Amino acid sequence: MLIIFSIFLILSYIQIVIISWTIQKMATAIRSDITKRLEKTSYSTYHEREVETSSLDEASALKIEEKLITHQNLTVIMITHHLRKQIQVKLDGVLALS
Repeated sequence: MLIIFSIFLILSYIQIVIISWTIQKMATAIRSDITKRLEKTSYSTYHEREVETSSLDEASALKIEEKLITHQNLTVIMITHHLRKQIQVKLDGVLALS
């Protein structure tokens, strides 16, 4: 009985390792695809980094946000404490956490 249980544990561990490896490979492929798509846009400099607008004046922050959300080939996930009405009306969806 102990041998069967040991074999079960080993097989479970191998399965977890395979799943973990598969997820890692999928994430790498997705990251590579996103990088290639962003290189085709003029916003490739924003890839994998935050665009900080909180320390800017209102007009400059609004201008940057407008450029980001109106770009055709760019998907934007914006996390903010101050969602401006001018920006909110142009978004496809808003998820508010409270």
